[in-house]
Amino acid sequence: MKTGEICDDDPVSDLRLLVTEDGGAEGRGRIVEVARRLGVAALEVTASESVAMGRSTAATVGLVVIALRSIASVTVQLELSSDGENWKPASSTVLTDAGYWSVKLGGIGSRYVRLRYSANGSPGGSALLAALVKPWKR
Repeated sequence: MKTGEICDDDPVSDLRLLVTEDGGAEGRGRIVEVARRLGVAALEVTASESVAMGRSTAATVGLVVIALRSIASVTVQLELSSDGENWKPASSTVLTDAGYWSVKLGGIGSRYVRLRYSANGSPGGSALLAALVKPWKR
């Protein structure tokens, strides 16, 4: 897991660099931007578009919390699907501060992945996020 300060007007380009570097030897391949300046309202659940895994069995997920406004945290959950319709939870994290976060996940045997976001806090609060998924072979 890596964290850092948000230092420019386009946190997605810094996040893209973080995910590429975090991929190590697996750094080749595509990076799918699944959220750019996504607003998630408190008590709301939002899912990203699905990302086809192809022959990949692992993924690096990168996320930047740009801002938290009157909420305590954002929960981000990786979900898996074999058909793109029915989803099951795989891994999740709770983020309580603005900043970058990335993680490598292996053993993904599903054809599709997506991220599910929920903002935890008072009505009227929100979170502003950006996220990337980078499939790769393990």
